[in-house]
Amino acid sequence: MISKKENIIKVAHELLSKEGSSQFSMRKVALQASMSLGNLQYYYKTKTDLINGILENYIQIYKIELDDYSKSCLKGREGLENFISSVLLDTVQDDDKFFIALFSFAELKGMEIPLKLFYGELFKLLTDALEIILGVSSTSECLKIAASLLLPYFEGYWPVGNYTEINHEKMARILADTVMLLITDTV
Repeated sequence: MISKKENIIKVAHELLSKEGSSQFSMRKVALQASMSLGNLQYYYKTKTDLINGILENYIQIYKIELDDYSKSCLKGREGLENFISSVLLDTVQDDDKFFIALFSFAELKGMEIPLKLFYGELFKLLTDALEIILGVSSTSECLKIAASLLLPYFEGYWPVGNYTEINHEKMARILADTVMLLITDTV
């Protein structure tokens, strides 16, 4: 059975994805979650707290997915290309407008630090996954550069992948080639 907190996050994420940030409110979340506003505020006092809860939930899901993938993935160049392709295709198939709405919340008072922590954690997760796939230490500067190159593609690929005629496998090959060039040039 899903807990009240998990239900709130699920409902809030769905509303944010569906309606965007301009229509997002604590009242709507409470209504959709079948609870009073006061009950919602027991768990998340402010909209910023709720958005932070959504971010934390997303990190946990992303971590599980990356852990699962890196345990079963191929290593080296082929594994890197498969990894990138998998992330790009998942992003396109997800049809989730969550991040578009999230970025419009970036100006909310108090969101600078949660967003910085969120992207710091995503960067660490990506660096750890690349370390497993490529066998390069996560403290390596080239691996950090590779993660810095890939993270914007992964997080911003939804609109590009959906609204342009991109060959996702070719994009994965190009990104994998670029990462491998970074790794071999600086190791």
